[in-house]
Amino acid sequence: MFVAEASVSQLWNLETIGINDPGESKTRLEREVEVKEHFLQTVTRSDEGRYTVTLPWIDEKQEIPHNREIAEKRLIKMTSKLLQNGTYQKYQNVFDEWLTENIIETIEETENERRCHYLPHRAVFKPDSQTTPVRPVFHASCKIGRAPSLNDMLEKGPNLL
Repeated sequence: MFVAEASVSQLWNLETIGINDPGESKTRLEREVEVKEHFLQTVTRSDEGRYTVTLPWIDEKQEIPHNREIAEKRLIKMTSKLLQNGTYQKYQNVFDEWLTENIIETIEETENERRCHYLPHRAVFKPDSQTTPVRPVFHASCKIGRAPSLNDMLEKGPNLL
């Protein structure tokens, strides 16, 4: 919530301006346990064997910023570079393959879609790689002004490596 949108009574509430009581905040370990429990409660497996899990939002009430404009600008810039380099089709083939394998899907845009957020991406080429000579790298930490990024809105969870 922005201060300009807050009522006078909300301005006296310290959480409105981002100041929280340290006694009320959870420890890192408590948050990691909650994220792991969230994963176990929401993970499902489809008939095809694919796993799905809901995202572990830090605050369900906070709206994720709409970033279509910045994602489109980055896509246009990257596409022109790929066309200049003659590598556009190699990169496009990755997305075509993902569509075929149902890893990604096309969506119909609606004006009232809640939490509509686009992931800007760029192509990474490793010609020496046997498995992935070209791959998309997604930028979930992309910010718009002072608005939080997707990474800022999600719990990190425990390091399982």
